[in-house]
Amino acid sequence: MMTMAQGLGLFLLAIIAVTAVLGLVLALRAAASIRRLQEQTHQVLASRDLGPVLHGLVQQTREVNRLLANIDKRLEKLEALEKVQIANLTFREEVPRPKRQ
Repeated sequence: MMTMAQGLGLFLLAIIAVTAVLGLVLALRAAASIRRLQEQTHQVLASRDLGPVLHGLVQQTREVNRLLANIDKRLEKLEALEKVQIANLTFREEVPRPKRQ
């Protein structure tokens, strides 16, 4: 005959087995759901017309290039001003100042 400890152990094993089976069923359902969503996403992306998206990217690239060209011109102007200032500082240091009486 079964003792009380054996019955309790058998009951706990049955609960663990049922829980494991339920967990496996839920995991399989979740995997199937993820796969279905992945296929739907792929279908949406495959059917989408990428022409407007690419056109927008080209327009943004042109705008960025224009802005970079403006920045480059401003940097060139600043470099030229810096050279003039350095030349003026050097010239002032070389010219002796008249002495006051």
